Amino acid sequence: MQQGFFNHFFNNKAAFFAVLLVLAGQSVAAAPLNDRFSIGVTGGYSSWDTNSSLVTRPPLSGGGPGREIDDSAASVGVAVRYTAPINEMVFAGIHIGWQKDFVNISEELLIGTISARVKGDVDWSMDFLGRIGMHAGSVAPYIAVGPSIARGAIKVLADDVTYADNKTHLGFKIAVGIDFPVTDQISAFIQGEYADYVDKTYSDDRLPGIRYKIDADTLGGRVGLMYRF
Repeated sequence: MQQGFFNHFFNNKAAFFAVLLVLAGQSVAAAPLNDRFSIGVTGGYSSWDTNSSLVTRPPLSGGGPGREIDDSAASVGVAVRYTAPINEMVFAGIHIGWQKDFVNISEELLIGTISARVKGDVDWSMDFLGRIGMHAGSVAPYIAVGPSIARGAIKVLADDVTYADNKTHLGFKIAVGIDFPVTDQISAFIQGEYADYVDKTYSDDRLPGIRYKIDADTLGGRVGLMYRF
């Protein structure tokens, strides 16, 4: 699945990243990166590997082993950063990002004699990352790691009953990227990122025999334009 993701990602998003690489090439004459607050907009594209399992309780039966449901989707968001120098070469900082994710999962289930359809999505996700990197000419490679949270929503449509629940999944994210200046006050970044979230069990009193368990991890890329104060 990951190979298919990379083929899809690079085949369909090459032009998007090419624009940023052109900007990176033009950034040599721009102001160097330094310790500033910055705020900006981000866009990403990620593959979500979702493992689901249905847990039923009497009088219902069904479920079985976990199933893998994969989806690739875009996201848009905002970010706030602060970067401070440690010495002439090394810097550290924080990155707080909020994303609206457009991922959706769907599957058909047989719960006893009831045919059900499960629909799920990620309402939003948020990252709290610590960053450390170094200045390398006009660019600044870095690594970032820290906690991440994702807000999920599940709907199970069984006969005339709709089962719905929302949960917040805690996890961690690690990212590797490059910052580069575009103008004196605008910088950009491009990064690859991986996140892993703990499982949560969704339930609803309207279908008391059903528990739907979800855990997920993501692999993707993100770009951003930041205004530096």
